Amino acid sequence: MVGGVGGVGLAAPRHVYSAIVKNQTEHDLTLKATYELPHHTIDHLEVLIPANGVVSLPQKIITEGTCNLTGHIVELAVTGENINIDLKGPFNVSSPVKD
Repeated sequence: MVGGVGGVGLAAPRHVYSAIVKNQTEHDLTLKATYELPHHTIDHLEVLIPANGVVSLPQKIITEGTCNLTGHIVELAVTGENINIDLKGPFNVSSPVKD
């Protein structure tokens, strides 16, 4: 709980709209991000993260008429040499920032 007063507090949003991912290994890794977009559609983004490199996953914005709607990341899958990690949301976000 952040900023709690009398048992009531503010919590970080559970959705992740964009991300910065750092590869702390000595091997290239493949990262596949799955986004849930408005109207429950799904989009995927696959990127290569070089050894000890960093990549940014962008926020996905959909424009409908005069409205901008955003998707959120629901799954991250990382594969590489001796690595196979699958993370599914909701993610434990403790200090969200807008990049």
